[in-house]
Amino acid sequence: MLILTKHNLLSYLKDKYPQFDQRLPVEIHAIGEQEEDPAGLINFIFRVRSGNVSIIVKQGQENIRSAQGFEYLLPPSRNHLEAISLRLRKAIVPQYVPELYLLDQENNVFIMEDVSYLRPCRQALVQGEQFPGLGSRCGEFMAATAFYTSEFYLPRTTFRALAQCFINSGMRRVMEEWVFLHRSPFPPLPETMSLRAGLEDPELLAQTYQLRHRYMSSQEALIHSDLHTGNIFVKGQQMKVIDMEYTFAGPCAYDLGYFLNSILSLYCASLFRTMPGGGESYRRYLLEVLAELFIQYRRTFTELWSRDAKPDYRACMSYCDAFLDDLLPDAVGYGALAAITLSLSGPDVLDFQAIEDKEKQIQAIQLYYTMARTLLLLRSSIKSVSDFLNVVVTCSNRYIKRK
Repeated sequence: MLILTKHNLLSYLKDKYPQFDQRLPVEIHAIGEQEEDPAGLINFIFRVRSGNVSIIVKQGQENIRSAQGFEYLLPPSRNHLEAISLRLRKAIVPQYVPELYLLDQENNVFIMEDVSYLRPCRQALVQGEQFPGLGSRCGEFMAATAFYTSEFYLPRTTFRALAQCFINSGMRRVMEEWVFLHRSPFPPLPETMSLRAGLEDPELLAQTYQLRHRYMSSQEALIHSDLHTGNIFVKGQQMKVIDMEYTFAGPCAYDLGYFLNSILSLYCASLFRTMPGGGESYRRYLLEVLAELFIQYRRTFTELWSRDAKPDYRACMSYCDAFLDDLLPDAVGYGALAAITLSLSGPDVLDFQAIEDKEKQIQAIQLYYTMARTLLLLRSSIKSVSDFLNVVVTCSNRYIKRK
């Protein structure tokens, strides 16, 4: 396998992707070398620009990179699955997925549209920007891609073949160990060691293992499995979703939960820093994003079910309602587990890095952890989006009042 570098990239493009015009001066930027938010960068990614044309070249290698210099082995074939996933989702929701230009399976490389003409959603939200309709667009993306890759729509044999193709066990192992067992490949941070004391609570463990089992064994639809604000680019009414290498056939609730977790960390951090335009309006916006997420997911999934589900399912809308009702408590649980794990990473999370005062930073992380534990333990009693949002607000108010 050819290992791409800044030095051999242009000759590679000349051979594999001659459509890229190199007659003008070419700029090559290795993404991740000096990024503001390097968390999650496990691939070798290059932005190549010539004139007004810019592309992304992404290569999967066995040794991943991390900000701490830690090495972790992952299957390079994840790159091929990600490219297939891009094509599949592009056929379902073209407005939300970048263009794929080339797949080179031999070298575990693909070339795609550069979406940097949009804003990195996470960085913009940390800076206090608001994007009207963000929750609705994310809900539509998740619901449509889930429905059209589920057995509700696909013929039985096609669905099973799709699930078999996307077993993706090498990448799933990362989430199975990291999110659910809190076994991070990165060294623990001293600032968050005190939070680990409650992880052995029997009730918390029971909820954790129940959700881990569903994540490992359920094959409801293809899920992104790493869908957070860091993997979303936005501007106005435009949105693109990237980084689909964790895709596999899993529980629909997981994507909802993983995204809601990335909004909760912003919410908790905002309570301990001065926000442009005011913290109250910003937090109301974040809660609206979460409400829109679930409302639009349900609306989109229901519309697609009533129009395109297989006849037996289409005739039973009450089952559609029951299926969607069951997603909420699991989504809350998955989001809570991701929050517990990320709270143990503490100041490494960009949302908390924005808090300049070290003591307030730790308090924000403690609130994040406390809220996650509360949501995980109460998830079975959460029957509506209002119930969920009430727990978020109540937990925050109690923590602030106690402090």
